[in-house]
Amino acid sequence: MPQTTKCKNCGAAVRMDAPFGHCSKCLLELGFGPFPEEARSPAAAPQDQARSFGDYDIIERIGRGGMGVVFKARQRRPNRLVALKMVLAGELASPTLVQRFRIEAEAAANLDHPNIVPIYEVGESAQRHYFTMKLIEGISLAQLISKFGFHDGKELSTGPPGRNVQKSIATLMVKVARAVHYAHQRGVLHRDIKPSNILVDVQGEPHLTDFGVAKMVAHTSELTLSGAVIGTPSYMAPEQAAGDTKHLTTAADIYSLGAVLYELLTGRPPFRGETPVETLRKVVEQEPERPQSLNKIADPDLATICLKCLEKDPRQRYGSAEALAEDLERWLRDEPILAHRASRAVRFKRWARRNPLLTATSAGLVMLMGVALILMVLMFAERRRTEELSAEWRRTEEMRLDWREKKALEMDDMAANPGKYPSVKIDSRERHFMTGTLAPKVIPGQKPIRLLFGVYPHLKPTEMVEMFAPTLDYLERSLAQRLSKPVLIDFVVFNSYAAGELALEKGQVDLMRVGPGSFVLARRNNPGIQLLVAQRHNDFGAVIFVSTNSGVLAIAELRGRPIVFGDSNSTATILAKAFLLESGLSKKDFSSVTHRAGHSLVVDAVKSNPNHPAGVAKETAVGKDMRVLHRYPIVGMPWVARSDLDPEIAKALKQILLTLQDESILDKFKDGVTGFKEESLEAYQPIEPAIEKAILFGAM
Repeated sequence: MPQTTKCKNCGAAVRMDAPFGHCSKCLLELGFGPFPEEARSPAAAPQDQARSFGDYDIIERIGRGGMGVVFKARQRRPNRLVALKMVLAGELASPTLVQRFRIEAEAAANLDHPNIVPIYEVGESAQRHYFTMKLIEGISLAQLISKFGFHDGKELSTGPPGRNVQKSIATLMVKVARAVHYAHQRGVLHRDIKPSNILVDVQGEPHLTDFGVAKMVAHTSELTLSGAVIGTPSYMAPEQAAGDTKHLTTAADIYSLGAVLYELLTGRPPFRGETPVETLRKVVEQEPERPQSLNKIADPDLATICLKCLEKDPRQRYGSAEALAEDLERWLRDEPILAHRASRAVRFKRWARRNPLLTATSAGLVMLMGVALILMVLMFAERRRTEELSAEWRRTEEMRLDWREKKALEMDDMAANPGKYPSVKIDSRERHFMTGTLAPKVIPGQKPIRLLFGVYPHLKPTEMVEMFAPTLDYLERSLAQRLSKPVLIDFVVFNSYAAGELALEKGQVDLMRVGPGSFVLARRNNPGIQLLVAQRHNDFGAVIFVSTNSGVLAIAELRGRPIVFGDSNSTATILAKAFLLESGLSKKDFSSVTHRAGHSLVVDAVKSNPNHPAGVAKETAVGKDMRVLHRYPIVGMPWVARSDLDPEIAKALKQILLTLQDESILDKFKDGVTGFKEESLEAYQPIEPAIEKAILFGAM
């Protein structure tokens, strides 16, 4: 009688000289894939139609695998719905399969975790082994994976999973990883983690199931022989695919978790061949494609976490499933992850170790051409990456410029209608997008400090944004460092001095740059307004001017001519009216008195009027083609805070502005601003009588 041994895969009796130690059935399945259901033993069919089994009433079949069949059933005592799993009958119910069935029941029964399907009862009835589990009302994770990847039903897009769906993926995998870690702590290796073995209930909670090929670390068993391939090829670790099942560690399950994460991101497992044998070969010999090559919007850090799980060397994977869960949670909190993608050089070394014969044969050629080849590959890869980044940057920049143009038109339209829109506002993120700078990073769950900064209209709103954006960016960064919290500063341009003064009086802005005259007027109604700093200038003043071809040489010669002022509450206007009154001129002495919202508009009005009016504006706005009749200094423009602003924030703002010396920021003001200085309230007292004289100028 010929000597026999056990099949390395299913344990059936085979001849000692059986090919590769497998029975004919397992050899066929290994080469061509598992048999279809209808090709299995007909002896299993009666189970599907059975309506009663022991203490259970069978309702319907809900699943079937190579070792057992699962029914939805009702247990009579207690009255509840359960999932009933029975070992396949007939010739497939070999002692080996029965023992594996018992191991699955024992492994799961010892685990009590909210994300592991619990076991209710283990037993035998009518010579059929069975156990019952909690019935999970839902579907398997495999049913939530399309050709693009995971879809949670919350987003209508049929494309690859975007940022929100990737967060759902990470959240789900955190729970599965912690469930696997719980099993590992109790000496259980699952060895067959895959999407179809993860059930998702109606609340979206995952539940790990099917411990059919689990290994109890504390037990020794002859079921898993050296060289046997246990698990599902597309999801098994290289060491598991190589048949080293006796020495598997928790690292094998971590690899499988990475394979599941990979499929959720890309819509396909990391390796897939025409046959299981081809798939196993790829698992052992090839590196997985980067998830970004299959899903261009896959987050790079999440892809790095995934690839760390899929390292060929178990020592290079996460040390535990808990460590994987913690890195996923870091990603969810927008914190730096611990995983780092292996460099090209490291990946090349690993390939060489897996292919020693080919490496040795090619050694001479590599010595002659290796350096040039590697340089060419790296240059090509770098060029391709540069082109991809350049194309992506161009697309983003085109979108930004298109949005900026539309936003600028919207803001200009609002500025042109001050009666309907007293101000034009743009928040911090819009400002950063408009100027093409990086917005402050806000960690989810951490409430940022939000401030509102206001100014008066000297230029178009978009030009005011360009002028103040570098200063506001600097304040956001510096305040965040001092206060240890993210800071966002929104920006508002008031369409008139009066609107800005009213907002400052009522505390509707946190921080504001105002003219000295507006500051004095606002403090009359709200003395609590805080003076933080004043701008320091090389030379800052205003002038009364005329065009050089006007024929006017002195102030007295302005009588009977038109005159154009800036805003009625601007400091330049107030001081000019006071001086004209002192010189014997009042409103009635001019043929017309008009006001413009901004110094440049005053200059334009003087240039374009054939009647050669006089004008009043800051000196830096007046060109050389104008004749200055009177020049007078203006005290530095104050930066102020509302009366009830947090003292800690006000103090920090003052210190930051006093130390600001970056010329690239200061030059944006275009007024010869060289920095900021401390200033006393007494410096602004001379403006009080000037305001009264300006009122008399208009009244006489």
